[in-house]
Amino acid sequence: MGGVKVEIQPVAAVERVLDAARRAGLDRLEALLACTFTFDRSYFEQLLDALAECHPEGGDRLREIPVDVVCDHRHYRGHTVTYNVHCWTGDNLFHPKLLLLLFDDHVVWIEGSLNLTRAGYTVNRELVTFHDNKRCKLPHGVRELVRNLASQGVDAARRVFKAASGARTDVRNRSVTSLDSALLDGLLGRVKHAHSVYVVTPFLDHRDQAGPAIETAALKVLAERYPGAAFRIFLPEVTRTDGRPALQASKALFTQAFGPRVREDRLAFCGVPSDQHPLHAKLLAVRHGRQGARATVLTGSPNLTERALLKKGARANVELAREFAVRWKEVDGLLRPLGRRFKPLSECAFEPPQSITTAGWHALKSATYHPFRRELELEWRTPEYAQLTWLFYAGKKLAVPAEGNVKGFVIRNADLRLETVSRMNATRRSWCPIVIPIESRLALAELPEQGEPPPEWWLAQLGALPTARAVRNGETNSGTARSPDGQASFLLSQRVRDLADRMRYAIAVITDSGAGRAARATGHLDLLEKIFDVHDSAAASDPTERTWRLWVRLEVVQALIQATTGRNGGGRKARNLRDDLRRRLSAVDLPQEPLEHWRSLTETLS
Repeated sequence: MGGVKVEIQPVAAVERVLDAARRAGLDRLEALLACTFTFDRSYFEQLLDALAECHPEGGDRLREIPVDVVCDHRHYRGHTVTYNVHCWTGDNLFHPKLLLLLFDDHVVWIEGSLNLTRAGYTVNRELVTFHDNKRCKLPHGVRELVRNLASQGVDAARRVFKAASGARTDVRNRSVTSLDSALLDGLLGRVKHAHSVYVVTPFLDHRDQAGPAIETAALKVLAERYPGAAFRIFLPEVTRTDGRPALQASKALFTQAFGPRVREDRLAFCGVPSDQHPLHAKLLAVRHGRQGARATVLTGSPNLTERALLKKGARANVELAREFAVRWKEVDGLLRPLGRRFKPLSECAFEPPQSITTAGWHALKSATYHPFRRELELEWRTPEYAQLTWLFYAGKKLAVPAEGNVKGFVIRNADLRLETVSRMNATRRSWCPIVIPIESRLALAELPEQGEPPPEWWLAQLGALPTARAVRNGETNSGTARSPDGQASFLLSQRVRDLADRMRYAIAVITDSGAGRAARATGHLDLLEKIFDVHDSAAASDPTERTWRLWVRLEVVQALIQATTGRNGGGRKARNLRDDLRRRLSAVDLPQEPLEHWRSLTETLS
């Protein structure tokens, strides 16, 4: 299949990803991007732990790169500070399934039917495709999805889209997305006549809370397009309350698509036992050619619905699928484990489950926390939502100003979600993830959990994270030495030397010109500016502390001067910050009182 391997066991697909990470070396990992309809944070964090174990410093590496999950807002419940979660901003259903790892010279990913949940990866019957591209190239459908997410500010998607170019389209193995085309159009256009049509689909996954997975519209299109073909449908088989088996579907749906007296050679069903291992795979295989020797297959995230297969853009679900042409015997081998006994419609018992729907209140496009400014930036889906919504954080109502941003916001107990509640109907409520920009993640070892940390807290953040490869050779103990919050509570000489170590670390980070290092440099420039701001000598009452704060400011400016000198130059942001802080420092009047303390401070360096 052109290098694409289709797995019937989802655990094997995840093991392939872990094996690829071990072979490539996790120290070469540059970004991780996941897309899912339902999101299970505990399973995803278990997956991250398994990835971290692929390398002695794997946990440090995962903190140094963008790790982002995008899910449908109906299924977000929370996450931790080690990665970001984003909810799809549109009104349409976000339904693609993708797990992508970008390395420095190639990309690995899996796509298919499995959500990022424990059930999807370990329990359900799923279909996925695994890809290990030895070059940084992505097929059209995957790249278009990544491009769209990058335009919405997803850091990992930005990194992937910038690094991975588009691959040449292979008509025998096409990656497609509903973002720019109706998924069924290509197959219907390429296959004019069919010997038979095989469909694998769940009628309804009650965990999805998104309605039925089959509807009349898509079935009717297929039935009308291939009037002489035999349709073979694989459906979940469940046990009814009376103990007898039944197909999880509606008989009326099939009679509407094929007529009430459809013949057995036209339509037949195979039940796939789903009490223990629910059928969640999605596959459409059209058998054609001489004696049906060939097959064109569409598999991936789309269910057999109009919005999944027949629509595109904002009118469709967001879906990701793969269409490929193979010999029929390969598809037959894939379907064989699901069952071989087909029964006509008249002999089937059906048990349509109850659809579960939720009335949420998806009011926010995004919520971004900027720890250096202690500001929560809100983007409403429309301006009207700001007047129609109550916002809660950690169980307390937030006062939202007219401009929309919350000043003086503090993350507490690593709680990274807001609750949005309709003012007109308090039963309508949803969760919105709080995103921490990658620049801040790369500069801070922890988020401040108090109103305004003391200056020494901010200074201690500089170098407290595990450093990147570029800093390894000059590593000092500045990453672990933490200054106490009290003033002058340990030897002045130790403070001075610790400060010098931290500034050398900052210079190394800012001048690192390696690929993907711009975000790290930006975060450290923001941290240096914050350190400069909080070390305001005028705000200190003790003369020694005033002198120390002025010394810190001088060291920050000197570090920026050194970082912006030479071939690398530190970049425009570094030069602008250098000039701004120099002007601010030159405007400070040095009072007569600290001169003796200044003399003592300089003597510690001799």
